[in-house]
Amino acid sequence: MTNKLLWFWGGFFSFMWAILGAFVFYNGSITSINAKYITASYYAIISLVSFSAVSITLATSIAWSSNSLIFSFKFTKLSKRRYLLDLMLAWILVSVFLIVIGILFTSSMFYLSSKVDVFPDYLSFLKTFSVEIFIGLFFMSISVMLVLLVISFSRIKFVQFLSFIPMVLVFGLSYQLLFGSASKILIYVSPWDSAPSLIQAAFLSSSPLNSFVSSNPQRLSWQLLIAGLMLWELIIFVIDIYLFKHIKAQDIEAMRQV
Repeated sequence: MTNKLLWFWGGFFSFMWAILGAFVFYNGSITSINAKYITASYYAIISLVSFSAVSITLATSIAWSSNSLIFSFKFTKLSKRRYLLDLMLAWILVSVFLIVIGILFTSSMFYLSSKVDVFPDYLSFLKTFSVEIFIGLFFMSISVMLVLLVISFSRIKFVQFLSFIPMVLVFGLSYQLLFGSASKILIYVSPWDSAPSLIQAAFLSSSPLNSFVSSNPQRLSWQLLIAGLMLWELIIFVIDIYLFKHIKAQDIEAMRQV
């Protein structure tokens, strides 16, 4: 909660994209008919950028703490499972602020740009909030897995590189829904494709879609998308527990030399 880098990259960085979307990318193309749809679609991507940015900070933080964790697991009552559960709680607390502020800020920017009411109603707000908490936990678990792979089986200097994988995949996979379409199978299998579809659907209180720009998008199943995310999170959580058993002492100064 006091990490300035986390709030800068998770908050300010995503807000910058909201301003660019409202006043640059979509300026002049927003109408009273498509304003809310565009806002929901663009916010779905912005929120993933925010989560991926926070996951980078989290991965780096765990890397710096690797030697302390080894000591704590061995000589204190802190268990690997308890550490992960506490980490999940901390992530949820941070996500609450990011999600609420993100929805309000993005909607405000598109409202100022279009002069159309694009704010989600109360029920849609709760749906979006709930879905994003769930998606945020996936980003947390995947970032923990990546950093544990490094400090368990590789050199810590690779943490800086691997921690950016969630964000690279957001720009590489999630953005395709803004500019094209993805197959149903890919969206059901890939959290980076299913997540924006779920967020947009929750924001609009509609069915998830396989494209944000197609004139005839395919509708997807809420149940299958949620089930896919749950399966991913369960598998990665088990992998995280396993990897914690193999973490090794690291030369932390090696990260400074990259």
